[in-house]
Formats: sequence, C-alpha cells, structure tokens
Amino acid sequence: MKSIKEVILYLLALGGRSKKELLQGLLKSLWKEIVGDKLSQISQPTTLEDGCLTIELSDADWLPILREMKVLIRERINNYLQGAYITGVNLRLNPHLSLSRPKGRKPPLPPEPEELSPQMKEIIEKIPDRELRSIFSQSARRYLALTKKPPS
Repeated sequence: MKSIKEVILYLLALGGRSKKELLQGLLKSLWKEIVGDKLSQISQPTTLEDGCLTIELSDADWLPILREMKVLIRERINNYLQGAYITGVNLRLNPHLSLSRPKGRKPPLPPEPEELSPQMKEIIEKIPDRELRSIFSQSARRYLALTKKPPS
C-alpha cells in the first residue's frame, strides 16, 4: 500500500495539475477524514497560496476556538499528508458556506477544556515565550476535550 506522500508525488508526475491544485483537491475531498466529523460540519478548506491554507467557517462561535487550534490543525494536515505542505492557516468566517449537514442543526460546541496532566504542564512550562505557552496550553486542553471518549 502506498503512502499519501507517494500518491501525491505520483499524481504530480502524471502532470496536468499543479502541486497547489492537487493539494487543494486532496484537502477538500479528505477534509472530514483529516479534521473529523465535528470540524468538517462547520468548515472547509478553500484556497492554498504559498503554503498557507485558508479555511472557511460557517459558524462564528467556532472562530476563536479554531484560532487557538491553528497550529494543531496544520500539524494534523501535514501528518496526514506525510509532508510539510501547509505552513500556515488562515480562518475566514462565511455564514453562507454550504456544507452537507442537516439544516437547522448546529454541531455542538466542544466541551470545556480538560485539565492537563502534570507531565504535560511541565513540558508546557518549558516553552520560553509566554504567549506561545498560553496558546499551546489552551490548544492542548481543547484538543484533549475534543478527543475525550464519552463515558460508556
């Protein structure tokens, strides 16, 4: 089985489309698989310029949350694509964004951030930049809350 990176390189070798066009198409078609069901219900990748991906959101409530998660989103995309294709993420609100979800139903907002483990707190405290430390801490807490499995 070929890796995503090998498939990307193969498709580029076939010609006809630029790397940018290919990546945009891949991101749009694999968006739900890359970011998960909740985020795919309120967002979609739109353009890719010089490594910077623009993501449109249909729900203003999610904008501040995703601002905190931009680095995590970029890393998740690059990990999925198995390469450093995305260097930045821009977010843009588009209330007219047409996404495939039932009308009148908004996806629930993510739960309140989880408490970090002592080991994670220790790692975060070593980040020298105070603002970056705060962003990373908040993003890690939100990520843990989003990935937490509901009690059975």
